[in-house]
Amino acid sequence: LAQAYYKARIYDKAAQQYENLFAQNPSLKSNAAYWDKLAHSYLRQNQFTKAHDAFLHIATNFSQTREAGIARFKLGFIYFDSGQYAKAIDYFAKFMDQGSSWMKNRAHWFTFWSHYLLKDYPLALTDIEKMLSLQKKMTDTKMSLLYWKARLLEKTSQTDQAKGLYQEVSRLDSLGYYPLMARQRLQQQNLHPKTLIDPKLLAHIPKTTTAQVFDAQKIVKPPRTDPLLKALLLYHLGFENYAFDESRNSELIKDITDYQTAKTVELAGNFSRGYSMRFLAAKGNLAGANEAQGFQLSYPVAYPHYVVPFSKIWNLDQNLVLAMMRQESAFKPEAFSFAFANGLMQIIPPTGKEIADAIGFEEFHPDLLREPGISVFFGTYYIRHLLDTFDNNMIFAIAAYNAGPDALKRWTQTSGSLELDEFIELIPYIETGNYVKKVLVNYLVYQRLY
Repeated sequence: LAQAYYKARIYDKAAQQYENLFAQNPSLKSNAAYWDKLAHSYLRQNQFTKAHDAFLHIATNFSQTREAGIARFKLGFIYFDSGQYAKAIDYFAKFMDQGSSWMKNRAHWFTFWSHYLLKDYPLALTDIEKMLSLQKKMTDTKMSLLYWKARLLEKTSQTDQAKGLYQEVSRLDSLGYYPLMARQRLQQQNLHPKTLIDPKLLAHIPKTTTAQVFDAQKIVKPPRTDPLLKALLLYHLGFENYAFDESRNSELIKDITDYQTAKTVELAGNFSRGYSMRFLAAKGNLAGANEAQGFQLSYPVAYPHYVVPFSKIWNLDQNLVLAMMRQESAFKPEAFSFAFANGLMQIIPPTGKEIADAIGFEEFHPDLLREPGISVFFGTYYIRHLLDTFDNNMIFAIAAYNAGPDALKRWTQTSGSLELDEFIELIPYIETGNYVKKVLVNYLVYQRLY
């Protein structure tokens, strides 16, 4: 039962069951795997003191086991999260001494950051060099290491070397997070989390002009037997979910090679199909489309009849809503995640219930979150709520949307006054850190396009 609760992510019940097992059968206390699950159940509930004690018990009493190695890493993480960087370094070192593991890369990373935050920049630079030596190909990881090496060189007054590295990183990916940050550093602008990157850094993206607006007369007329014809009708009658399902069965959608077909699919309510269109347009493989139109297909103003008015109701920048929707669901109304998040804005049922209660929506049911109109209305309300909670700080609101406001409040206590790039990098949840980076890039692209 304890394992079932744990797998179902009901961590309070899982912890209670493991505690009961130990109380009823003391011999089970010799099982390192049970202790590991109990410790992680505490950690998932942010009960850091209990998690610390349980992991310390594992590291002390089961020192040669796999669970002990994980416990040392988690102890390092707990100390790091609480700002006790010297202790974090000690436990990460103990973890790395035990043997190889995919978690060693994370231990190296947190060790680097511990030295960085202790302002021991020479040791931090040594950490970076060690990690770079393990990177053979240019990946996002190597890009991040090069960027932070440049930041360290800048902090140690090695200005010319830092500038050279920033220039190298800035050329690696036209829409990459680290290249954008490198371009910002080349402008010698320090960033606080309340300050966003200048959209002018995306000057290579052509802005939309009235001449690039699609002429509805050029819509492709699907054959009468093609589901796309029904999808066009359903979408414009307000049945967006049915329209999306019908559009996916169309023969026209399988191999789009021209702009008119791509735009027709979008007008039928399938905004997700445009993801790759900017690449096709850039290569000249999307007939009738220029570069700007390729970008517009990849970054569409999706569900405008909901996004535009609801953004106005909650006093939001619609580009932020679209940037988050793009990352949350790729504009797929039926999107469903392992965390039971639903719909375009990927709202989990408990949050949906809280929003419904706040706005007086009495007929709430989790299935309604898959309805585009309700998902966008609830999502825009929640974004406004988070902006109000975090003093209109967009980066904090984006992070809280993914990780929850309680986690964000905890992080801001230790990292809230750092510069933008430092704060984002120090978000403890890997998923949330990546989410913020991608939404930020999406937002800048939308700002540039529209």
